[in-house]
Amino acid sequence: MDFTYSFQIILIIALVVVAAVFAYYYFFRKEEEKQKERDVYVQALKYLAENDSRRAIEKLKETVRLDTTNVDAYIKLGDLLREQGLVNNAIRIHKDLTLRGTLTQDEQKKIWFSLGKDYWKAGKLESAENYFTKLKSDTEYLPRVIPFLIMIYDKTGKYGQAYDLLKDSGLHKEEKYKHRMALYRTLQGMEKMESGEGKEARVLFKEALKLDPEFVAPYLYMGDSYIKEERQEDAVRVWTDYCQKYPNRSYVLFSRLEKALYEQGYFNKIEELYENILKRDADNVHALIALSQILRKKGEYEAALNLLKENHRPEMDEDLILAEEVKILAEEGKLNVAAKKAIELIDRRITLGDQYICASCGYQSHEPFWKCPKCGALKLDL
Repeated sequence: MDFTYSFQIILIIALVVVAAVFAYYYFFRKEEEKQKERDVYVQALKYLAENDSRRAIEKLKETVRLDTTNVDAYIKLGDLLREQGLVNNAIRIHKDLTLRGTLTQDEQKKIWFSLGKDYWKAGKLESAENYFTKLKSDTEYLPRVIPFLIMIYDKTGKYGQAYDLLKDSGLHKEEKYKHRMALYRTLQGMEKMESGEGKEARVLFKEALKLDPEFVAPYLYMGDSYIKEERQEDAVRVWTDYCQKYPNRSYVLFSRLEKALYEQGYFNKIEELYENILKRDADNVHALIALSQILRKKGEYEAALNLLKENHRPEMDEDLILAEEVKILAEEGKLNVAAKKAIELIDRRITLGDQYICASCGYQSHEPFWKCPKCGALKLDL
């Protein structure tokens, strides 16, 4: 056999062996690297499940260093950074992901949802609304984006959009959302009323009452709209109607009713109203105090005190009754007795005066409100 020919064969065999070894080594190393990536990511998920944010962030960072194509790891890393208060970092990570041209539809939706939460956390409501709105038509994401959109609409005063969102999503059929929708219609009506569109405002108030017939706010502002148009009798009719139907919440309207009736010269009608409420609802402490206050203002101190004593129930608000007794005794000139009762009241650490308080910021007001004038939070418990 020719030496040259033999050498060529040996060389080819050697090359094949080297190539095979290289290929085996290359693919083995690749598989080893992939396995390492998988192991690191599994560790990250384990720490996530254990709420160990610090270690989860470390492992997620290691995961994306080893595999820049792991979109899910990037999303989770951004979410964790947002939860740790690093909102701008979260936005940067999630925003960078949107520039990738290889995203699946599912990945894109996940990124939009995370970006919506990022911008919500950052207080950038317009950007948050933009990303959450992209997911409104997705049945999987809709239940998750509705709470965020509702909060955004509440803060930005988009009550019509909030109302439509609940209606279009089918949530309007659930009892717990009807009161909120009634509040949205009421707030829209208030805007109409403030712009001088009283008739249009009352249409919205009536829509609110169809959703929640016991809601006092539409009645209150409907009466106000009549007052603005100098239709005091219509206002009195609306407010009286509510007091007769729902005495337990009617105290919200008492001051307005008293003022309207006094201006019309019907000084006894308000007393009759309070008496009728007490006949139907003997435990109505607000009507009791209101009637007592009228008697006190008329100088009928003994009658006022007797009224409180005769109608007092253990389950009533004893602090309100005690405060009213102090006022009666002080005006009657019985200052020593009044002082003793006042000290008793102070000792019980009662905060008198403001009746309507914002649960979000603590703002207090003598006037009822359904949107806090200070922080803008909606009041759903009145």
